[in-house]
Amino acid sequence: MTQSGSVNSTLKAQRSKLGFTQSSILNPQSFLPDSPIARAELRYQRHAAGKLRRWQRIFLRLGYGFLVTLSAILYFGQLAGSLLRRDSNPIFAALAPYVVILMVVTLATHVWLLLRTMMTACNSIAHEKMSGTWDVLILTGIDARQIVFGKWWATMRFTAREFWLLLPLRVAMSVYIGHQISYVSYSYMMFSRNHLIPVPPNLINLVLIVPLLALFTFAGAGLAAAVGVLASAAFRRATAAVGAALGVYITLLIVGVGAVSLLVAGLDAQFPFREPERYERYLVTRQTLDTIRYSWIENGTLLNASLVTFGWTPAGDRDAVAAIDLRSLSDNHQRTLVSLAIGLVICLGLYPLVIRAVLKAAERAAALRE
Repeated sequence: MTQSGSVNSTLKAQRSKLGFTQSSILNPQSFLPDSPIARAELRYQRHAAGKLRRWQRIFLRLGYGFLVTLSAILYFGQLAGSLLRRDSNPIFAALAPYVVILMVVTLATHVWLLLRTMMTACNSIAHEKMSGTWDVLILTGIDARQIVFGKWWATMRFTAREFWLLLPLRVAMSVYIGHQISYVSYSYMMFSRNHLIPVPPNLINLVLIVPLLALFTFAGAGLAAAVGVLASAAFRRATAAVGAALGVYITLLIVGVGAVSLLVAGLDAQFPFREPERYERYLVTRQTLDTIRYSWIENGTLLNASLVTFGWTPAGDRDAVAAIDLRSLSDNHQRTLVSLAIGLVICLGLYPLVIRAVLKAAERAAALRE
């Protein structure tokens, strides 16, 4: 009787530590993002992260302030050019040396944040096993689904601030890449036409890339966190989980690109030379598959850059430029926008499906250890 009372008191203490009661376990809210598991894990992650030294915080704030200022000049300069129907190239040309720094830092930071998210998730269940609290957590009656989803959501909340801070840099980088793509195409077009003037990107597209890049950024973070939780559920030690998570993440990228590449190869094998109607469908399908393939690897940067590329028109049509809209675009440009839109929907739809599948695998791995 004494031993049974001791076990019961231990379970009650663990429930109290996590914020659980008998009613909260049976409450539907325990399945929602703000569950006791998520809150407890978030507190642990914040405590384990520690704080930077004062000089490190000052250095990072100064560097980030410089990059955000540069990003704002690039984005709002392009926005002003779109509103006024003027070429923003002088701004981009003047800032080109600094934009190289912006792009390198943005790419490196994005990769580092994905790795950090993955490593944080890899420790989410592993630290319970190493500290001996995993068995007690299971005995409280919490099922694998609640544990896995709570750990995943806590990781997302823990890293969300850094990804929000990265977003302005990604937006500016996409705008700059779109500008460079435009002038590369201009150099080719000059072989067949002279005296072309730029048609600035559509204002709606410039505004649209901000939420689109936010969706891509957090979708990529969600996938990295899900893979980390899966590895953490499958391995006892965090170091082994990190290696496994990297392997799974890279495999998902390779499999995704490989599957789309096979579709592209099959499509190219049936290239319709002499049927104009089929040829148009072929071009849309081909560009859509290319959009999915590249976006799966680089997380939507090139897709959004393509949305804000310039058009080009003969110099005598400046009046037409002032009133240009989607209906006046060339057939090739319209086809490209349609392909980008279809690829965007498919690619963003793939992320939640893959994340759900990975979390389901993590649930099964966690259930095996109950």
